[in-house]
Amino acid sequence: SDELEMERNRKFVEETVFAYSLTRPCDDVLLKVYTASGRLIRSLNVFEFTEDPNPLSADYHELVWDGLDKDGNEVANGVYFYKLVAKSNNESKEILGTIAKIK
Repeated sequence: SDELEMERNRKFVEETVFAYSLTRPCDDVLLKVYTASGRLIRSLNVFEFTEDPNPLSADYHELVWDGLDKDGNEVANGVYFYKLVAKSNNESKEILGTIAKIK
């Protein structure tokens, strides 16, 4: 089975939680958020944006995005794309999806 699973219902007002499950331990997990035109606006490392003491273990995890871009500005209303990448032993598994900012 896949080593990476994710809840996909994505609408938020100020911040949102990305919930993911790892079926085996990983070396790194990274969340990237893009505008509808494909411009990268935020890259989140699991160690910076979770209170989970072991976010790479085979378990359920949550990663919080505060709704800010890489410059610290609140993102505008609209649809964004995200890519959650789990890396392990020189292999990568990705989940792609959309998220809507509504206010």
